[in-house]
Amino acid sequence: MGEKADNRLPELREVVKEQDRRVYNFCEYMLYEPALVAPLVIKVFAEFGRVYRRLESQTAPMSDDELRIRLFQVAWTFIQRHLAAQEHNLHLGRDTRDLKNFGRDLLTGANADEAQVREQIFQRILSLDADLRAPVVLRDILKFNDEQTMQILGMRWGVYRHRLNRGRLDFANYLRGRLVSNSDSEATV
Repeated sequence: MGEKADNRLPELREVVKEQDRRVYNFCEYMLYEPALVAPLVIKVFAEFGRVYRRLESQTAPMSDDELRIRLFQVAWTFIQRHLAAQEHNLHLGRDTRDLKNFGRDLLTGANADEAQVREQIFQRILSLDADLRAPVVLRDILKFNDEQTMQILGMRWGVYRHRLNRGRLDFANYLRGRLVSNSDSEATV
């Protein structure tokens, strides 16, 4: 058994090496505090090592795609736990916190530099509810296919497509400056 694990260890290292940046980006897009990303990624890879050892002893060898899906399932579990513990006002999977003023659209204008545009896009992605943001980040930014994204998030096809399309629509509306934070809309009512 020790020899079997030693034979697969280089494969595990390769998966970790190849997916390190993608897992970091996924956590970064899902969490609001950049300082929390690196420690969470370390926990994700530590847990993935334990999951890998359990799978190694119980099942036949897994393909790289299956390992990648398992890795992102572990990451998604940690992200969900962190968001639930961090945010006491998460209500039924919806993020209800006040957002920064997204009424201003910094994406218009020829003088907007690329770093500013990237930061604004990143902030607008963070403005999506977590349950809408996860499918958009995995599918459109990290380039997972639909089946892999559904497996990672543990969703049925209809729920996944609804959240992906709704997330894309909300993100496009944020980029167009149509949506503002909850506090702005409540103040005008």
